[in-house]
Formats: sequence, C-alpha cells, structure tokens
Amino acid sequence: MPHQLRRASVLFLPLVICLQAAPGLCGVESAPAAEVSPVARHVGVYTAPPATVGTPDPAIKGCRVPDGPLLGNGDLAVAVGGTATTQTYYISKANLSQSTRGVGGLTLRFHALAGEATRYRQEQDLALAEVRSLIPLAGGDVRARAWTADDGDLLVTELSVDGDASIAVDLALWSHAARATIASGSAGDALWSTREFAVTMDGKPTTTRAALVTRVLGVTAIMAADGKGTATAAFTIPAHGSVTVVTAVAGGVGSSDQVAGAQALAARCDASALSQRRATHLAWWRAYWARSSIRLDDDLVEGYYYGALYVLGCSARAGAVAPGLAGPWHLDGPVCWGNRYTLDYNFEATWWGVYSCNRAELAAPYYDVILKLIPAGRALAAEHGTKGVLFGVNAHAWSGFTDTRTLNMKGNASLACLGFLMHWRYTRDDAFLVEKAWPLLHELDLFWQDNLTWDESGKRWIIADSSTREGGHDTNPINELAFVRTIYRFLLQTADHLDGQRSGDEVIHITPADQLRWRGYLDHLAAYPTMVAGGATIFKEAENRTRMSLGGAGDNSDVLFHVFPGEGLDAGDEAAFAIARNTVAELCPVEGKQSWFQANCFPKIYTQAVRSGWPAQAVLDNLRLMLAGRQPYDDRGDHASLRANLTIMPPVHGIESVGAIEAIDSMLLQSQGGVIRVFPNWPSGRDASFHDLAAEGGFRISAAFAHGAVGPIDLVSAVGGRCSLAVPWADGAPVVSVVGADAAVAVVIAGGRLGFDTVRGAQYHIAPAAAGNGK
Repeated sequence: MPHQLRRASVLFLPLVICLQAAPGLCGVESAPAAEVSPVARHVGVYTAPPATVGTPDPAIKGCRVPDGPLLGNGDLAVAVGGTATTQTYYISKANLSQSTRGVGGLTLRFHALAGEATRYRQEQDLALAEVRSLIPLAGGDVRARAWTADDGDLLVTELSVDGDASIAVDLALWSHAARATIASGSAGDALWSTREFAVTMDGKPTTTRAALVTRVLGVTAIMAADGKGTATAAFTIPAHGSVTVVTAVAGGVGSSDQVAGAQALAARCDASALSQRRATHLAWWRAYWARSSIRLDDDLVEGYYYGALYVLGCSARAGAVAPGLAGPWHLDGPVCWGNRYTLDYNFEATWWGVYSCNRAELAAPYYDVILKLIPAGRALAAEHGTKGVLFGVNAHAWSGFTDTRTLNMKGNASLACLGFLMHWRYTRDDAFLVEKAWPLLHELDLFWQDNLTWDESGKRWIIADSSTREGGHDTNPINELAFVRTIYRFLLQTADHLDGQRSGDEVIHITPADQLRWRGYLDHLAAYPTMVAGGATIFKEAENRTRMSLGGAGDNSDVLFHVFPGEGLDAGDEAAFAIARNTVAELCPVEGKQSWFQANCFPKIYTQAVRSGWPAQAVLDNLRLMLAGRQPYDDRGDHASLRANLTIMPPVHGIESVGAIEAIDSMLLQSQGGVIRVFPNWPSGRDASFHDLAAEGGFRISAAFAHGAVGPIDLVSAVGGRCSLAVPWADGAPVVSVVGADAAVAVVIAGGRLGFDTVRGAQYHIAPAAAGNGK
C-alpha cells in the first residue's frame, strides 16, 4: 500500500498539544479541555511518494482535491508531492479566478541516490497543521517540515540532514505555463516567478496576476533564472545542519503589485519574524481545535471527522475567497466541474457541519458569496418575471453566475439561505441576523409571495411548475416545500429581533400584516407528498411524481431534504419521522443499489438517516464501508475511501464530502425544535464523548456515553436564555448546579424535559440525582 492512516508519530517534533482555556475564534472562551485533544491521535501517513499530486484525476480528466499531504490558511493552499529523491510543494491561491487558482510550485531535487524505500514517510499532522517528511537517501536522510503562516501568504519549509554527509539541493521555483504568460528572475537573495492570465468574469475580460518569491535562509545559494517561468537556486544542507526556505505568494484578480508584495513579505522573514509567525500559526490551530472535540471508539470514523475539520480549517477563513467544488488545492489543467459554486446542494453542503461543531465562523466566505449574488439574483428573477431573487445553477466568487440557467429549480436561493438560519439558531448572533441574514430573507419573502399559488380546490398554498431535480416540471417539490416552511417559521421566530433594526440603509419594519401572511403560508402550505411502496407510506420527491425519486432505490436522497438540511419536520411529529425511516429503507434496500453509496449522497444520506431516527449502528456500518473503500459507488465499480490525507473523494465530486461531519455530530447531539438531546441516536454498546459541541440557542455541550449510560452533562450558555433538555436518565430529578458559584438553579421537569433559565457566560453541570450535587 502506498499510503495508510496512522496514529501520531514523531518525525520532527513531539506531538504535544496542550488545550488549556483559550479565546474562541468568535471571542467566546471555551471551557478548559480535560485532556489532550483527540485530534493529536490522527496523522495521515504516506509510506511512498504521493506521485499523483500534480496530475489530473484520470476518472474525470480534471483536478480535484489531491491525494497528497495538504496545507492551507484559507487563501494560500499547498499540496505536497514528489518522488524518492524530490519534494514538490504545489502552490495555489484562492483569489486568482474561479477555475484557475493554481500558481505554480517549489521543487527540491536532492543530489543523492534513493535510500531504503521502506523508510520513506510523509506525515500530515492535523493538530499542528504541518507536513513532516523523511526522505531516505544514500549517505543520509533529509527531513523536512512545512507549514503555511496564518498571518500572511507564506510557505515555510525547514530542511535538515541526518548523517555525516552534506546533501546538495537544486531548488526550482516555477509557475504554471498553460494558458498564461510566465516570467522569472532573481534579485538579491530572492528568486521570483510570475503567472499572468486572462479570464472572463460576467462577460468582461479580466487579468489575473500572481507572484512567487523564494529566499533560502541559513546558507549561501547560487541563483539563476531561465527568463521564462522557472528560477533556480543551488545550495547544500550541511551534515547535521539545517536550511529554511521561505516562499511568499501575492496576487489576485486585477492585481498589479503582486511582485512587490511577495518580495516585501519574503524580505521580512528573518529568524525572529519566522519564530513569531510559527507561534501565531500554532496559536491559531490550537484555538481552532479547542473549539470542540469528539472521541469515538472508532479510529476510521473519527479520522474522517478530524480530517474534514482540517480541510475546512485550511480552506475557509473570514475575508478569503470560498473554496469551490475542487477545494482550494488547484494544480495545472482542467478543474473538477470548473470549480464552480454549484447551488443545488454541493456548495451549501460544504458548510452543513460547521454549526454543530461550534465553528460557525468558518462559513463567513460562504455568506460573502451568497450575499454578493443578490443583485445578480434580482436581475435573473426579473428576467423570469418575478420579484425577489432567483439563483442560477452555478456561481462564482465575484458577484455573478457562471451559469444563469435555473433548470426550473425555484428553490436554489432558499437552499442557500438555510446556512444563514443555522448560524443564528446556533449562535443567537443578532448582529448577524440583521446584517447578513435579513437581506436574503427579505428577497426570498418577495420571491415566494410571487411563487406560492393558492389552490382554491384544496384550500392550500402550492408550488407550481418547479423542479425537485434539474430540469423537471413538478408540483410541490418536497425540498422546496421544506425550504418555504423553514424560512417562514424562522421569520416568525425572529420577527421581534428584526423589527426596528437597521440593516444597511434600511430600517426593518415587520408589520402585523406581514406576520399574519407568514402564518397563513405555514397553516395552509401543501403537505409533503407521500406514496405507498411495499405496504409502507414513504415520501416522494414531488406531488406529480409516480416514483419516490427519479432513479428509484439507490438514487440521490433529495427526497429527504425536508429532514435535512431543510429541517422542515416538526420535532414531535413521530408519524412523519416514521415515514422518513420508511423512505430511508426504500432508498437503501437490503439487496441492490443503496443510496448509502450514491455519488451525490455522501454529505446527505448519513445525516438524513440519523435525523430520521435510523439505527445508528447501521449508519456507522455503511459509513465505515465507504471510508474503508470496501463498497463501490453507483454499481460502476468505482471505489472511494478515506485517503492518507484523511479526505474522501466520491467519483466526480469534491470538497462537499466534509458535510457528512453533521451525521456524526447528530448522533451525539441534536437540538432542533428547541430541545437539546444528548446521544439521541448512538449505539447502546459503544462508548463516545464530546466536548463543546454547539446546540441551538447559543449553548455548548459536553458529555460522555460509557457502559450504555449517559454521564453528567456540562453546558455553557453563550448568550443566556431558556434551556430545554431531554432528560437522558430514567430515575430521579436531575441536579443542576452553576459551576464556580453557589447559586441555586430553579428547574422545571415535565414530559421528560428539564427546563431552566441560563445566564450569559455561565457554565452549568447537570447530573442524575444519584450523582449528587455535581461539581
């Protein structure tokens, strides 16, 4: 096997992560973790050179998330490849263009014969966000540690030699030549390489420029350039010595000062500055991992979970350009689906798990994309003769659509809005509600006023001539019914928070007539369409359809969009959830094609099944089949598996696979409908724990499940307010105490629920009566 998943080991530095109390990324302090974060247990290991990095995926004849160690800071993205005697760092930058974000790379060629192949090793360390390399050579080993700064677009590569012989190195700094003008040179102790290419954005020609500047620190290097796109340096790593190579990156769409910017950044890299940047890097990732953690008795599933969070941490930062379908790691050649933001689920799915894992801030680049689409969405709606906003199928980061076709799907903008609603429900951030969510909600209210049709015969509101899937002509698509329900429920829930607030240049006015109209939609909206199959009632994609879904069993699970991400079922409607479970069974028959393994389903079906109440062990078993690579996709024989860099790439798909972390969080904690449920759908015979997962209402929860029982629960209230908790213990009234105070907590227990008022910033300990008074 060329690569494999390993536990943490040591190639360069000891893996000690101390997660003391640290300021959260949103300014709310996290409670101290009781132990070293479980993320330190997961290190992706390649035991042979990741030689396919830098080449298009043959299955799609295009590039997507590479199968090699990954680094990133939200704008700068680096993938590591090479051979037995070389190391290449492929460099991309998020703000270059939609489909062409690759810049070039840095290649190190070692002047020595390859050593013992079995000793070769690349480690992608999630906890420290670094790649450590051991390259065995005749006469000595080269060790490398690479990391990207989190306070600037800088790649730092630290090289050292084990052994009594020095190693000569040829360094090449190069830019991708395809469809571009490239140049290179040297100035003083720095090399530079540039790439310039033309792109069309919304029908307008635009020039994108990027520059790489590299310095070699610690030794004297002999520099040269070919005048084209490659600059070179020759130097020697002394025996038992070290050299540091720093590569600065600058540029973007319309950039004109990229060379000067990269040169200035590289010039500031002395030992003291690098030490400070290293400290900043470690502090950022320490705070990131302190946001929340889980521990499962399953290394494979846990490895996927932390690998997905690592990808998000590398790919998404406030102020940066959001990753497209292929992620931020762009190489040379065509990119998976043009790296577009596909708005009928792929782009949205990337962010589905960030809320429950207490990292809502990761979705900031997503919100930027969607809000910038509002003017283009208004124009497209006007073209279709309607008010509000209508979104095309694909968009880009520069305020427009790459494809203005809607394929008759009216609900794309509403699907895009769901993340905004999740953000507020989990954080209770009223500033976000007013400044970010309201502008889109207002446009969608205008749109649905025009696109809900009153059916006099049925005394109901319907959605006529839309499409559950691309290109259909449906009545009452089940996903769009869910979007409408969720949006209007949310507007009613937040009306008091919105009314009278200023959003941009507008003062929000929500009138009694508005609220009456919204309630009327909810009270009379068409029911979710159902049918009978095999004697059981199941949901179907649209009222006019004769089949559950377009492709029947094993198909895309959009028929359950109203379960998730739509969250359009009432929390206490057991009959509806029973129908949802019947639908999971129909989608995933015991024999034949199963939606567990359909290429579009990975970020959907597992969460939808968990939220429906499907047995958790069955969900985990099927997820494990995928991660272990033992189950082909779509009856085509294609296998996907958790790769050594802890990513999974279903055929022709990409970064949206990280969205399935919500399935795991939903097994451990759910809070929809205003009630927190701890371990709501977890196998009774398996131990698990979590720290600081987020619950709706601005709560953070920590709990453990061991020997078939839930232990005490710790809760932090970020904003205050009423907490409602489903009591997970059968006997006695739970005891609620305030951590660090003697204050009594008044509780109400009714219908199996524990209710109490919380104070902003306070921590609470909730224990079964037999456990005493807690902490």
